[in-house]
Amino acid sequence: MTWREMVPAGALSLRGENRVVMFTTWWNVALLVLSVAALPFDRRRILGLNPWVKPIKFEISVIVFLVTMAVLLSMVGRLGESKKARRFIGWTVGLAMIVENTIIALQSLRGARSHMNFTSVFNGVAFGVMGVFIALNTLAVAVLLVLYLVRRPGLPSSVVWGVRLGLLVVLLGSVEGS
Repeated sequence: MTWREMVPAGALSLRGENRVVMFTTWWNVALLVLSVAALPFDRRRILGLNPWVKPIKFEISVIVFLVTMAVLLSMVGRLGESKKARRFIGWTVGLAMIVENTIIALQSLRGARSHMNFTSVFNGVAFGVMGVFIALNTLAVAVLLVLYLVRRPGLPSSVVWGVRLGLLVVLLGSVEGS
């Protein structure tokens, strides 16, 4: 079975079932373009680094994460099962990644740290909001793992186990990051 046979056509479309995840991907691409454009013109420093380095790293990693999530959602949905769960995952991941990276970019624009920053009420609230949405994102990834554990989406066993173990690693990494 080839990748083209495993991933349904339109999995990465703005009009398909994963449109929220793909909209969020393009949102992050736009943030990335703005962050890269700002990088050479900003002489400020946050913890010794240009303030746009952190958003760029997050935007790149989130773009990869979102495209991966769109593919995994499409693969588990091959048989038309779990539509509500897939919708929950897509909306949760999409909203969480918009909130997370938008706050990181706005904090860089302000010249403030985005993480572990309690220097003002605003900074503390911003960090707290990010924490809530990352927890929701982690929950969505856990739901996707459960779908792959209880469903056989008509994929080769090696692919299904690779996805299961990959999602487990993501979840373990999420625990480490908290």
